[in-house]
Parts: sequence; C-alpha cells; structure tokens
Amino acid sequence: MERAVFIPNIEYFEMFRTNSINDLIHRVNLNNKKFIQICQALCAQKFDRIYFGNEFCDELLVSAEEAKTVYNYCCEGKMKFTLVTPYMSDGKLPRLESLLEELNRIHDDAIEVVCNDWGTCSLINEKYHNLKIVVGRLLDKMSKDARFAQSDYESMYDAKALEYLQCSNISTESYKKILDQLHVQSVEIDCPPQGVKLGQVDMNVNLYAPFGFITTGRMCMMRFLSQNGEKKYSLETACAKGCQKYDQNMIKSNHCKRENHFYSVEKCKLYRKGNTVFYLSENYEDIIRNNQSVERLIVEPCIPF
Repeated sequence: MERAVFIPNIEYFEMFRTNSINDLIHRVNLNNKKFIQICQALCAQKFDRIYFGNEFCDELLVSAEEAKTVYNYCCEGKMKFTLVTPYMSDGKLPRLESLLEELNRIHDDAIEVVCNDWGTCSLINEKYHNLKIVVGRLLDKMSKDARFAQSDYESMYDAKALEYLQCSNISTESYKKILDQLHVQSVEIDCPPQGVKLGQVDMNVNLYAPFGFITTGRMCMMRFLSQNGEKKYSLETACAKGCQKYDQNMIKSNHCKRENHFYSVEKCKLYRKGNTVFYLSENYEDIIRNNQSVERLIVEPCIPF
C-alpha cells in the first residue's frame, strides 16, 4: 500500500524538510499527547508521496512557487507529488488557474491534483491534460457522526441500514459514469466511525487518517475574530488567517441516548480549525483490512489546516 504524508502549508513543510516528521508532530500538536501518540505511530514507516495544500479554504490555496518547491523536493527524494486544492470561489479562480498552469508546464504526468469541487475537476479535464485528477474527500457524502462508535451503529441499525451507512458515492453506477467522463484516477474518503464497506469497485480509493472532517463552510469563526460591527460576518473583508494561530477544542459531556439505552461515547470531542470541524478517528486499520480497493493511506501528522 502506498503511503502519503499530508503537509498543509509551506511553514509545516519547512519543519518537515529541515528537521523531521516527529519535530513537526510535536511542534504543531503541542501538548496533545493523544494526537502525538497516534500521529507518531502512523508516521513510523517511510512515505512514498507528499500531499501539499489545503482542502477547506481558498484563502489558503498554496502558491505556484510553494508547490514547485515541494515538487522539487519530491523529485530529489524520489517521492511522488500531489497538490491539494479546496472548493473554490469565483474570485480565487485566477489564482487556481495560474497554479495549475505552472504545474501543467512541468510535463510530468505523475503529478496529481486533489479536487474538492466539480468545477476544478472539469477545469483540469478540459485544459490541463498533464495533471491527474483525484476526487477529494469533500465530494464524498458519507454520513459521519462522531458521537457514536462502530459498536453503537451496529446495535442501532439492522444489517441493511448499516450497509447503507457504510457505503460511499463510488458504489453507485451514475457516480462512476461521472468519474469516467472526467477521467478521474482515484477517489478519497475519511474514516467514518461506522466503518466502510465499499464492496467491488473499479476505482482506487485513498483513505485519510487520523483526522476526519464533519462539516465545513465559507463562514469562518477564526476569520471573524479580527472583524467588528457589520463586517463581523462579511466574506468581502480581508482574511487575517486567524486559523493559523487559533483552534478550538469542543467537548460535549452528555450521554448519547436513544430509547432508554446509553451508548459508549460519554464525551464527544471535536476540533475546529478555521471553517472546519474535525474528529479523531482510530479505525483506519479495520477499514483497510475490510476494503481491498483502499490502495493509499494519507497520513495527517496534524489537523490538516
């Protein structure tokens, strides 16, 4: 199985390049011992590829210069390179096109681009034929509820309902037709608490661990920290990138209750970075074991923001 390491920005890449992956894990995750322990275990083996970029905010789209710096490092280390792009607003499309144009000029058909909106997929398919399209995890609509463990799902749902909750978009024929039309190379998914059972699929699947996302959107708490008055919730103001300085730990202490039965998650812990809420998943080994189509593990040494 191919192993990739996810580096969300150039600052973290410099930590990774000049020191070590363990240095990055400790410096970014600070005093979160559980994060550090899980991430160190995932990073113990050699990586074949670097994922570089941000999935969730077009304010954090990496520059062409930064992407080429990481690409050149990959070439020197005989690693493969994948650019990660977020869902794009119209105003940021010129920056995206400039970035894609620069990578397309390299004429390396091994370069991948993870696309988290269909417009980016279509753009690459139409104009940038030297780049491989990967459909990102934001386009997979599998349900993810971190309040429950897999055993809870198994007790609450019958076999057919659980099978439905464990399925991805890729299981449907109409979805496969869209992927074929766009010449998609592979698709990506999270590790949902209920597990995954993809069955027989004709597409390579990439799996993210250990951080999954629950929700994301353009309204960003960290962006609005620097704004006042009517501008507080405006997307027209300049972004101070507060997400690079702050994060939020959210803990719900109430039991999760259904029909007089208490389920195992007494404290639900979620983590907000920027415009996105994440959860920590630990079931990636089971998902890999149960799904032969998972051919790449994308290791996140920190929350990917």
